[in-house]
Amino acid sequence: MPWYEPPVNEAMSSLGIPFGAPRSVTGQNLQYLKGQDGPVVIEDSQTVQGTLTADDLNVPAGTIQTADIADNAVTAAKLATMPAARVYNSGNLTIGSSNTNWNALTFNSERFDTDSIHDTGSNTGRLTCNTAGIYQISGAIASYATGGDLGVGIMLNGTYYIALHKQPFCTDSQETYLSISTLWQLAAGDYVELMVFQNSGGDVTVYYRSAYSPEFGMVRVG
Repeated sequence: MPWYEPPVNEAMSSLGIPFGAPRSVTGQNLQYLKGQDGPVVIEDSQTVQGTLTADDLNVPAGTIQTADIADNAVTAAKLATMPAARVYNSGNLTIGSSNTNWNALTFNSERFDTDSIHDTGSNTGRLTCNTAGIYQISGAIASYATGGDLGVGIMLNGTYYIALHKQPFCTDSQETYLSISTLWQLAAGDYVELMVFQNSGGDVTVYYRSAYSPEFGMVRVG
């Protein structure tokens, strides 16, 4: 693998790598050479043995710009998995007539969880941030009553709401569907809960509906 600056050539010779002919180098060799003056040039026709790390290459931050990367050169399989979870409850949930305050829903099942965000054994109503960042947080419910209001909200750390939505129940014998979504910057250890409010004057059911009620999820977007 050719190098074109004299200091680098001398370094290659000291490693027993002949200059001027096709060759391959290991990550260890690159680790040694990166401290030499002048550029290290790796041509497309050459190979590098072993696994290289960022430390081996020692590329300064900002060196590789968007224009330097060919279209479709990096596939989805090479990108890190984003922290994300979507959970649901596999049965109906009852909100009692005396529960005129906001109530946290619980979720006994997971559609996916890439970062230990949810636990089906304890605090099942929580989605907990383990990787700090900006998250899209969403939830959805279906319910029915002949009067009163139905509300859904997202509460942070059991302290305050970061999103709220409330409206009257449908009065045409149809279920009422509510969904909610917000962006929020979470620190590691922060948790969110999906809250429900009703003041119909009687018990109401948050219905289990395949794929859309009750559902709760979040994904890191930045």
